[in-house]
Amino acid sequence: MTDEQKEKLAWMAPYLTVDMMADSLQIPRSTFMEILNRDEEVSGLYHKHKSDKVAEVASCLVNKAREGDTRAAMFYLRTQGRWREEGHTASERPQIQINVSGINDIKTEKVIEGVVEPSNELEVLDESTAIRPAD
Repeated sequence: MTDEQKEKLAWMAPYLTVDMMADSLQIPRSTFMEILNRDEEVSGLYHKHKSDKVAEVASCLVNKAREGDTRAAMFYLRTQGRWREEGHTASERPQIQINVSGINDIKTEKVIEGVVEPSNELEVLDESTAIRPAD
């Protein structure tokens, strides 16, 4: 690589992907990868400038988290602290079964005991699932 290309590499490495970097240098991606693999100076230059920028941005992120930015803190913890929110997917949620058989028997027992006045109306909480008394 020329000195001019190395300067460009140092300046753009923090911002571009490998593909974009190769395009910017006007060389094929495979050639750029070969250069990175065989030339320690170029590889070191690329990785140093890229990692320096990552460290700078990470530092800003940590500062925002320390200042109380919850989203920044959660992002940092997820990506760097291997933290995840404990949630359940639908398949992990416990199955709940509600048995309503005998509900009319209970109402009848309460009428017999005098706790509930006999009526032909039910309290309807959800019109779509209402149970109507038989005529």
